[in-house]
Amino acid sequence: KQRIRLGADLMIAHMELDRLVHSGVLDEPKMHEMAKLIGGLKMQKVQIMVEAKIALLKILTDEQRQKIADIHGSH
Repeated sequence: KQRIRLGADLMIAHMELDRLVHSGVLDEPKMHEMAKLIGGLKMQKVQIMVEAKIALLKILTDEQRQKIADIHGSH
C-alpha cells in the first residue's frame, strides 16, 4: 500500500513540476523544491522495495535463495 501511495505522490509531483516548467514563469526555487521532493519519493520507493526483498529473503531457506539466484543469474 505504501509503495502504491508513493507512486501516486511521485506522479503528482512530476505533474506539478511539468506544470511549473510550462507555466511561462520561471520559478526556480519551486522547481528545485519539486526536484528534491521527487528525489526523496523515489528514494523512499526504492527503500520500501529493498525492505520487502530483505523480508522475503529472510524467510527463504538457503536452497530457495540459491534457486532464486540461479534463476536471476541466467538473465
